[in-house]
Amino acid sequence: MKPETQEKIAQALNSLDTVKQATVSDGFTQKVLQRLNTATPKLVPMRTVWAVAASIAILLAANVWVGVNYKKQEQKTANKEIQQVIGEYHLQDDLFGF
Repeated sequence: MKPETQEKIAQALNSLDTVKQATVSDGFTQKVLQRLNTATPKLVPMRTVWAVAASIAILLAANVWVGVNYKKQEQKTANKEIQQVIGEYHLQDDLFGF
């Protein structure tokens, strides 16, 4: 490494020595622990849970349906293109021209 780079790294690390550490007030941890112990859990209504589940099921079904139809359409397009090439180059005719 270049000496300038090493010097900058050392300066950055040494600058952390001058930073004051944060102090916590005397009752802070007790207040936090008290809030955690007395907090009531918030419940999500079942209607919301069912609505989210139904939405996911609908999206999944739509995704599968689109995927299946896409494959079918892609196959139809490929078959049509093959038939066009066969027609243009008369590939369905007898191979030896008899």
